[in-house]
Amino acid sequence: ISRAENGADQAGVIAALHARVARLESDMVSSRVAALATVFDNVTQGVAMFDADGALVVWNKHYQAILKFPDRMMAVGITMGDFAQFMAERGDYGPGDPNSLMRERLDWLGQDATTRREVTIPGGRTYDILKTKSDDGGLVITFADITDRKVAAEALHRSESRFRDIADAASDWFWELDADLRFTMVTDTVMQYNGGTNPEAFYGMTRRELNTRDDIESKAWTALYADMAAHRPFRNFEYNFVDANGDDHDWSISGRPVFDDDGKFSGYRGVGRDISARKRMEETLRDNQERLEMQLVALRDREERLEVQASEIVMVAENLAIAEQKMKFLANHDALTGLPSLRLCKDRVDMAIAGARRDKTHCALMFIDLDGFKAVNDTHGHETGDGVLKTVAERILSTIREVDTAARIGGDEFLVVAPGIGGPGDAAFLAERLVRAISADLEVDGAAATIGASIGIALYPIHGETCDELMQQANQAMYGVKRKGKNNFGFVPS
Repeated sequence: ISRAENGADQAGVIAALHARVARLESDMVSSRVAALATVFDNVTQGVAMFDADGALVVWNKHYQAILKFPDRMMAVGITMGDFAQFMAERGDYGPGDPNSLMRERLDWLGQDATTRREVTIPGGRTYDILKTKSDDGGLVITFADITDRKVAAEALHRSESRFRDIADAASDWFWELDADLRFTMVTDTVMQYNGGTNPEAFYGMTRRELNTRDDIESKAWTALYADMAAHRPFRNFEYNFVDANGDDHDWSISGRPVFDDDGKFSGYRGVGRDISARKRMEETLRDNQERLEMQLVALRDREERLEVQASEIVMVAENLAIAEQKMKFLANHDALTGLPSLRLCKDRVDMAIAGARRDKTHCALMFIDLDGFKAVNDTHGHETGDGVLKTVAERILSTIREVDTAARIGGDEFLVVAPGIGGPGDAAFLAERLVRAISADLEVDGAAATIGASIGIALYPIHGETCDELMQQANQAMYGVKRKGKNNFGFVPS
């Protein structure tokens, strides 16, 4: 241009350049508007914008589809009042006078504050409506479909309600801890044994922060927290608890670690029970023993009252024998199934190990955990669950040999001790028979129930040389079976 000799030529060139720039800018704006319109029309929410006078300015296809407006309604300039009147007369706002319902909706739309509400559109879909005022006085309305989320939330609520109903009907209580070992859930059953205090008072606390007269630095407490720090299960930990009224209780708890789908530790889940009655019986037994000893000493000093003293001694001795018999049964047997308890089973394991060591054979320890037992409880109730446990105990006893021992160690878990076996093949043969027997169809009190069994096997001396080692290995093997699909048996991986 600077080289042009004629001023008019310069002006023409400049005008042409300005026209070219204007065309480029117009093309860029049109392209951006088209792209924005494509994005706006493909968002999953329904969106509409009204100006300050309440007239429709812009909308996307989902807005028309969600509210089922006819094509004649979708035009620039249609007012919010037109839409509200159409929906009121169609019945979208429920029963009542259409004009009153329309005014109520327009009053809500006219409020300045950003607000939201839920509405169910004819057809059953539920939407979250968000109303926002724009800077120019207009209104932006969005519709987000929350139907699936509400259905899932309601299903979760029903499931949690069923669990709590079952837990509250049980004699034991259930508890959960988070990864920091703080309470996140305790069932209401515990209220019977803590002075009636709401169990939510436990939430956020560790077990050592609860009221207790125990020395929380003792070996027992230290061992418990060492197990929990290592994410190991624990059973029948006994400790003192002082309820809201200042009364003492003896509690026994058992728990197992919980891991998420990625194998990350997420806390503990377990059961608790009040064993104060058993402790009082043990104390009564000791008192009776002391009383008997005192009466025997007094008898030697007062021979003239021998007959009276003798009758008292007989009476106390009879009471003592009855108490001892009850205590031995409670200490060594499961009250529901009549099977040996964990304490008695450990004695049998020690005997089996000694025999295997002497005869140079093997003995097997099988850890059995029922599959699907919680579903039976959820469906048929606690009494049916107890009937299932009794039936399982009978099936185990009818399957094992006379020299074997079967025990229930808590909840839906059993142990089988098989002494004097030849090796892994014999143990696998017995475990396979147990899986078939336990998982066979059963009916309890007229209710059909389907369960399975996951069995972990540990052999002396292959997997351990003590009872505790074999139990730990069998327990790990059982969890391996659970992870691989359940209702089967397996050994600890070598």
